[in-house]
Amino acid sequence: MSLRDKVYRRLAQLTITDFSDIVQGTKEIEGKLRIFMLDGSFVDVWLSEKKKGVYAFHWERRAIDGTIYRHNNLPDRDAKRLNLGCWHYFCVWLL
Repeated sequence: MSLRDKVYRRLAQLTITDFSDIVQGTKEIEGKLRIFMLDGSFVDVWLSEKKKGVYAFHWERRAIDGTIYRHNNLPDRDAKRLNLGCWHYFCVWLL
């Protein structure tokens, strides 16, 4: 079992025990941890196996209000000229 898999299992335990009022369950899917929320949305947590400390979050709410929220700490080549540093937060409106 890889270190990433161990972290995913620990995160899954924590979300179920500490956030049971909003979390329905978890599942590992295609190299990421998917957290199913009670409102019908889900959150994907991805940790890089190649680059230490690189991660991404994806909160899928299209079925609720048409939005997707994304956060990652991987530098974006196109955004370097915008002086955003390496922190990005995206809200995608699909309505």
